[in-house]
Amino acid sequence: MPETSRVIPVADFDFTDESLGAKVDLHAQLAEWRRQSPAWQVQLFGSPAVLMLSYELVSAAFKDDENLPAADGYRSSSGMALGPFISTYEGREHRVRRAILSPPFRRRIIPTYLELIREAAHELVDEMAPLGRAELVSGFTKRFPLRVISRMLGLPPGHDDADMATMALDLIRWNFDAEAAMRAKARYVEMVTPLIEERRARPGTDLISAVITTEFEGEHLDDEDTQAFVRHLFPAGADTTLLGLGVTLHALFTQPALMELALTRPETRSAIIEEAMRWDAPVANLPRNTPSDRAIVWNGIAMEPSTWMIYSIMSANRDPSVFADPDRLDPRRRNDTAPLTFGLGTHFCVGNHLAMAEIAVGLDALLDRLPRLALDDDPTAVVTGTILRGPATLPVTFDPVA
Repeated sequence: MPETSRVIPVADFDFTDESLGAKVDLHAQLAEWRRQSPAWQVQLFGSPAVLMLSYELVSAAFKDDENLPAADGYRSSSGMALGPFISTYEGREHRVRRAILSPPFRRRIIPTYLELIREAAHELVDEMAPLGRAELVSGFTKRFPLRVISRMLGLPPGHDDADMATMALDLIRWNFDAEAAMRAKARYVEMVTPLIEERRARPGTDLISAVITTEFEGEHLDDEDTQAFVRHLFPAGADTTLLGLGVTLHALFTQPALMELALTRPETRSAIIEEAMRWDAPVANLPRNTPSDRAIVWNGIAMEPSTWMIYSIMSANRDPSVFADPDRLDPRRRNDTAPLTFGLGTHFCVGNHLAMAEIAVGLDALLDRLPRLALDDDPTAVVTGTILRGPATLPVTFDPVA
């Protein structure tokens, strides 16, 4: 081991086991480790992995594309099913694709989607409003973002929201179930191929038309890149919204003062959402890889080629050296330093403004239209997950509305 390297503590903890999020208080465990060392060795996908816990380390890793290129991690995990995308390119190829794909998701464009987003949210609330009870994960948070994305892409009507959600989640579970990921990829290719052909011949106002007609430095997206764009949009767009909305709702249901604030002062809801996303980030622990072609010593940590790394966003977002009283969800918080919920640097999530708009619209629809909305008594309604976090179920009651 090089003289500049240091030994990091080892923990018998496998982040591949998603059920651990229900067995242990993951925030408490990560906080205890972070107090002892900013980095630990754990297990991921059956191999040793370096878990980075402090805000300083995670933010430095996001920004260091030379030593920790994001592309390597994506290529060896979800990129196998998702295909080439912004995250799988580097240098000029990354810059060109980001320039082509980013414009439809810029902050100033999001208001043009609000009518479509509200329509999708209120259609789903219409279904549950007369019933007086619902399960919000299967009935709303999973279906809502997929319905929005389908309409933004101009997909033909008739697609089942729940089926689309299953396909989207299968795509990013390559390391857990490669066969399911590739089946989902094949289904998306079959669905999207005729749409690409149609939009090349007759462009419309949908997202597929927008990206295939956009040019940057003389380049356009080819069919493979367009297919990959669609495949990325479903899980990326669905995950952040469904998990972020779920985390926010769970916080409101379990913190009465917070729910009272959201109901009596609707103008505070955006701050509640932003703080909830810091407090329990949907993408909690992000797997990445060290370069495949060389060993490195990074921040004193020696790593062989293709070593798994885990960027613990949930730990960094509660680092007390950056966020005062970090375990408290405080919508009045004013951070001098931004949370890492959506990443940092050149790989900052291009869809963050859309995701936040969807969460805000979905929350408004539920709180404004379902009187006395409350969590039903169910011990399984908890926030879980090690890589992705959110409640698996949110059974609720409310006053029926005709």
